[in-house]
Amino acid sequence: LIGNNSNSLEAFPAGVTWSSCGRIKAIAPVFNILSNDLSTLIRLEVRNHIPKEVEWGCLLSGGVDSSLIAALASEISINKLDVFTVGVENSNDLISAKRLAIYLGWQHHFKALTREEIEESIEPVIKALGTYDPLSVMSGIGTYQAA
Repeated sequence: LIGNNSNSLEAFPAGVTWSSCGRIKAIAPVFNILSNDLSTLIRLEVRNHIPKEVEWGCLLSGGVDSSLIAALASEISINKLDVFTVGVENSNDLISAKRLAIYLGWQHHFKALTREEIEESIEPVIKALGTYDPLSVMSGIGTYQAA
């Protein structure tokens, strides 16, 4: 919610950024609108989001989306790709991530969480996210532990 003064609140519109001085600016995605090839657009977006000034890696959950993004990022990387997985020991996602990393020759860093580590992560994740939404907290725990 955003407010023009202390007495009113408005819903924050989707697809915009807001600055503390009150400016709202539409987010303009950078797409090559002349190309209708989805593969080209996704590759372009992956390339545009890889930092050039620091070492980087990819979070790899073992699911389709993170596997696809990591595979595309590895095509761009000049170094062996570092991938990071956090999960519960013997979970399907952790097993899939391990298999994919081995198959594609990536440097795989993984952490199997204990019940205690998951429970201890809940409060700081909720605080960082500012929400109690179960799906956000669940995915946030992996990111929190990977960091």
